[in-house]
Amino acid sequence: MFADSLKTIHRARKLGRAQFGKVISCIRRMADRFLLIFRPILDFKAVSGSFEANPPFCEELMEAMVNHFERLLADSPEPLSFIVFIPEWRDPAPNALLKLETSHFKRKQVVVPAYEHEYRHGFQHLVSK
Repeated sequence: MFADSLKTIHRARKLGRAQFGKVISCIRRMADRFLLIFRPILDFKAVSGSFEANPPFCEELMEAMVNHFERLLADSPEPLSFIVFIPEWRDPAPNALLKLETSHFKRKQVVVPAYEHEYRHGFQHLVSK
């Protein structure tokens, strides 16, 4: 199923905006049903474990996510950690970035400069039949 979703996204890049939205909506429904990876981040109630977050780059959502993670970390009696991927916007810096940088839960910050990283589609992980 995941491989089919990747292929669909790859084909959808050639579609118009409205069609692409329908494809993404369909993939999200499949993911919600089978992978549970598109659960709303603000409803996430972790107590222990390590998690990754790469939210949409909307300043309000990023800030709400950071506030939510801070509450979860403060309330957890068990080991809990988050790796957060957000852009390093500086002019002006979003509140989410400033809060993460000053959080007493922060253990490390890594900045990957623009053009020194890339996003991959994931097809390299497919096994041919």
